[in-house]
Order: sequence, then C-alpha cells, then structure tokens
Amino acid sequence: MELGVTKEWNAAYKKIGQAIVLVLGDVGRSPRMQYHALSLAEEAGYAVTLVGYSGETCFEAIQNEKKIREKRFQQPKTKSRLFKLVVLIW
Repeated sequence: MELGVTKEWNAAYKKIGQAIVLVLGDVGRSPRMQYHALSLAEEAGYAVTLVGYSGETCFEAIQNEKKIREKRFQQPKTKSRLFKLVVLIW
C-alpha cells in the first residue's frame, strides 16, 4: 500500500473517486483549502489528496480523517526570474 493511503482512503477511491486539493503555498496556513478537503471527504465521500508546501501542521480534523492524505513538498529556496516576473505582473 502506498505511503499515506489508508484502507478507508482506498475504499472511498474505488467507490466514489478521488479529489485533489492543490494549495499554492503552505497547506497548514490555508484553512479554507483544509475545509474544502474536509468537506469533500466527509460530505461527498471522496478520497482526497491535499497537496502543497510543508510547514505548519493541518487541523486535527484533517489529520484524523482517514479519507484524506497529505502530499507535502519543500518550498523552493530560490525563485527563478520567470517566477518573480509573473508575480510582479500578476
């Protein structure tokens, strides 16, 4: 079984499907996205993958929900010139 995948996640994936919640930043500092993930898992029954940068911990409800798995990545230390240009234009 893949790391972070529970029996409940697998069952929800096979029965209903998967939703991916992508956070463009620290997942722990994005309460709205955490609530979206929780709603998709609890109310809609989806197997949810919460993707974003590592940092702060998520709500306890997110950590305890068996149908949510987290995929965290280290934030890049240096930002490319293209990224800085896009941010300035945006």
